[in-house]
Amino acid sequence: MSLVRAESVSVLEEHHVWRMSGKGDLRGFAAKTVEAFTVLESELLQERNHGNR
Repeated sequence: MSLVRAESVSVLEEHHVWRMSGKGDLRGFAAKTVEAFTVLESELLQERNHGNR
């Protein structure tokens, strides 16, 4: 069984809002959040370039 922590869901929601609002300045976010956004953006780019594997 996989568990998704509430913090993880919160970061995903925050990332979505950030993307929908035009990927604004990241300086207002905590370093941990910026790191998560970087990972999510990298994964999205890989998925777009290579499709689902």
